[in-house]
Amino acid sequence: MRIGFVSAVLLTAAVGLGAGNGEDRPWPEPTSALIALDENELEVKSKTKARLRCRRSVIVYASEGRKYGNITLVKTDFVKPRHVEGAIKDLDGRILKRLDARSAEQTVLYNGTVVRTHRLSQNTFPYVVEYEYEVDLSSLFFWPDWRPQEDVPVLRSTY
Repeated sequence: MRIGFVSAVLLTAAVGLGAGNGEDRPWPEPTSALIALDENELEVKSKTKARLRCRRSVIVYASEGRKYGNITLVKTDFVKPRHVEGAIKDLDGRILKRLDARSAEQTVLYNGTVVRTHRLSQNTFPYVVEYEYEVDLSSLFFWPDWRPQEDVPVLRSTY
């Protein structure tokens, strides 16, 4: 796995040429975050097994957009996270902070389900959050949904 998957062309289009008054951004209205890339790939391995790979790049412009840098993974009897990796970068692509998997907030529900939330954020804006993860599914009943549009602009989303 690697961090740094957003092409220079896509990132340049997403952040514009500067951090001016918004006229140089690719979205006409002010926004707290912009999802530059959202890639989801589901590989069906057998009649009962699949692997989901997700990659995302988010540009956070304001504190209200911090939530788009959160990664929430759920572990159940049928869903097992395999891998998670992420980083915060400045607009020039320099890594400011890497995800520390040990710093995740963990909640165990009554039925044994484990919910882990990784928060990638900082106090200086704008910044870019890039992350990817893999999840193994032991039942195709849990085929994941695709939500290509959220409440912030999305430049590219694939499934």
